[in-house]
Amino acid sequence: GSQRFAGEPMIVPKAPSSSPSKITEETDAWCCTFVYDSDDHASDLVILDAANLDAGPVATIRLPAFVPYSFHGCWSETAFLLD
Repeated sequence: GSQRFAGEPMIVPKAPSSSPSKITEETDAWCCTFVYDSDDHASDLVILDAANLDAGPVATIRLPAFVPYSFHGCWSETAFLLD
């Protein structure tokens, strides 16, 4: 649709064992954001290569339910979540 709004991006390490604080190069991360399409009342998870944002999405995943615009998220290591 013509009315698409991107939310706050999340930086996610490409290597599963890395944490955002250990990323040293832009090529080490994905830039992920929820995009709300108000024409379709639907949301996509859009994944971009942080090293090449101009290339456009690496993947776009239509979600089964919309994510409210302005939804906030963060990346956490599995170890952190288990504590």
